[in-house]
Amino acid sequence: MPVNIALFLSSDGIALAHRQAAGHWAMVGEAGLDSPDLSAALGGLHAQAVEREGDSFQTLLVLPDDQILYTSLTAPTSDAEQTAFRIEEGLDGLTPYSVTELEYAYAVLEEDRVKIAVVARETLEEARGFAAQFGIFGAGFAAMPPMERFPGMPVFDVAGAPET
Repeated sequence: MPVNIALFLSSDGIALAHRQAAGHWAMVGEAGLDSPDLSAALGGLHAQAVEREGDSFQTLLVLPDDQILYTSLTAPTSDAEQTAFRIEEGLDGLTPYSVTELEYAYAVLEEDRVKIAVVARETLEEARGFAAQFGIFGAGFAAMPPMERFPGMPVFDVAGAPET
């Protein structure tokens, strides 16, 4: 089942987007975190998602950039196993989390050079739990950084999402 609903999380608020036939995302609703009734506002976003995709919609939870570490490093890009090893080696000690507590996505910049987007699994679980309170179940996580931070859209932990 394709994921056609995205929930954009930020420190200012939450926005709901729907994937259009042409492939781009169109914002269809938003809720400010300072809303007098955040539960009702998020319930309204849930209703908009159901209206567009039915009761069993899946959601891409889009994390704010301030929750993601973007970096680059040298890694042998011709061997995926070695690339992962070098990335994990490079991440060791770079954050307050152990490497086993992190999720990452990478993109090859050039031969033997990768750009990495890193997020703590704890952050993913917090986002998943927050959205689930309002009947919005994450099929995975992503970010939408500017191109200079990461080329494309890093996607995290899609396989770890619970069945909805």
